[in-house]
Parts: sequence; C-alpha cells; structure tokens
Amino acid sequence: MTLTDFNFIDNKPATPDLTIKSLTIESAPIDDEPGLTLQSDFIDAVLTGNYRFSTIYSDLKYAAELIFPAIKSSLDVQPHRNADTAPINNFTYHIDINECENLCRFFNLPLSVIYPTEMDGH
Repeated sequence: MTLTDFNFIDNKPATPDLTIKSLTIESAPIDDEPGLTLQSDFIDAVLTGNYRFSTIYSDLKYAAELIFPAIKSSLDVQPHRNADTAPINNFTYHIDINECENLCRFFNLPLSVIYPTEMDGH
C-alpha cells in the first residue's frame, strides 16, 4: 500500500502541520520468512520473522521505550506472549530513523530526532 502527498493539519498554533510525501507499507516474504517493510519520509523499517498485526504495535512501542526512555508511557507495556510464555511476535528488525523533528512536534513526543539513527534488534 502506498500513500503519497498528504497533510495533517492541527489548528493549535503550537503544533506544526505535518506533510508526508510518501508512505509505503508492504507485507511480503523476505529471504523465505514473513516480512514487513515500511518506507516513508521519516522512517524506513524492515521486520522479518513471525508477527501479528493485532499485537505488533504494542511490542514495537515496548522496544522503542527500552531504547528511548523519554517516551515511556504511564502504562506498563509488556510484549505479548502465548500461554506458554513464548513471544507471539518473534521477529528481527532494522529501522532507519531520519531527521523527524517536525513529526515529533506534531505528535507532541518528549524527544526529537535531529540526526539520522539506526536501530536493530530481535
């Protein structure tokens, strides 16, 4: 799925509008494993392995909170697990984060990424 040239407008004076030129999400095998690819103006990510769309957001949020403690929410987010305590989502990821100060300000995040950075994990 690809979306191009869309704008989010917030009428609050302190919040900047957000323009995204391109956002592509693809779910397709990568090296014979399930894969998920995200490409956008702000972030490029590749996930390979087993994942469920219904639980992947909170597991990625949990991983981000470990890396960026400033975004830790008041909720105690833990990775999703099966009854036998095996992870439901079991994947590796490589994420490139581009300068995204405007995105962080739009979502009122307590951090700002002003230099490109990479994250890898399992």
